[in-house]
Amino acid sequence: MFETYGRELYHNPLYESLLPYLGWRGWKALLQAPMGVYVVNRLGERLAREAFRRYLLFDLYGEAFRDISTLADVPLTVGMPVAFKARDVFFFLPEKSYPDKIAKYVAEWTFQGLTEGIRRYYNSREGIQHRAAAHLMALAGKAVALYKAYEELIQRAKKAVGMERDVLTAVAHAVRARAAYEEIRMAR
Repeated sequence: MFETYGRELYHNPLYESLLPYLGWRGWKALLQAPMGVYVVNRLGERLAREAFRRYLLFDLYGEAFRDISTLADVPLTVGMPVAFKARDVFFFLPEKSYPDKIAKYVAEWTFQGLTEGIRRYYNSREGIQHRAAAHLMALAGKAVALYKAYEELIQRAKKAVGMERDVLTAVAHAVRARAAYEEIRMAR
């Protein structure tokens, strides 16, 4: 299996055998990768880099970002905090992949069993950490995008004259207030 850039993708026969059992696209996506992967991929390299640089709270979710970093299309150079594990030093210790972790929660290999297993995983300690990391990453991306919009509006307001300048300044400050609100939502 190759992607468009010519790199070989990780191929797991377990994925291929389980995907027909999942009827919904969302369940298929959660079986293939944690939800944080889709959030980071959607943000892109620029917004993800800025979010990881600006908000240090992502260091608390290093274990979740360890799983996310291996499956995301965004390079590690964006500053994604990744937890250190003993596996990094002692290579003989096996490391569990994301599908292996989910398979531990699946009782039976039917559509109902898979969906219940995925739900159980995301209600476990590790799954809650994945959910929280994805949620915070989405909020951080939104806040960073709003701050970038604020900066752009302020630059346009400096070039504008008269009433247009006042309107652009007012809109810019409203956008900045919304970005601050998103940061408050992150803190909750």
